[in-house]
Amino acid sequence: MNKKNSKIKGSKSELIAIDFLVKRGYLILEQNFRCSRKEIDIIAKKDNVISFIEVKSKSQYVKFDIEQSISASKQKNIFEVANYYVEKNNIIDAEFSFDVIFVKFVKGDVEIEHFVNSLQYY
Repeated sequence: MNKKNSKIKGSKSELIAIDFLVKRGYLILEQNFRCSRKEIDIIAKKDNVISFIEVKSKSQYVKFDIEQSISASKQKNIFEVANYYVEKNNIIDAEFSFDVIFVKFVKGDVEIEHFVNSLQYY
């Protein structure tokens, strides 16, 4: 898949993830939030928890492995951008979750898995 098609698929996956979150009561605060060259796909809030969400997609059935799909350096970037977001918005009274949403395109169907608070900063 070329870079343009990959970007289109990524954008489609993010829209699917946003729809999934909204239907589950999340308020979308930001999409593609950037700090320098680093980015968080979705920032959402439910109750008093702000979730920083990375969206991944595949077009074939594979078992999702967070460690293989999201490198330690990517996870570090997510934490750095999240810290910037919290400081920029002067957030002091919320809990935080670092999630992954995995969107699978299988035989014309879409499957979604939401891994809550699954990223770890080492």
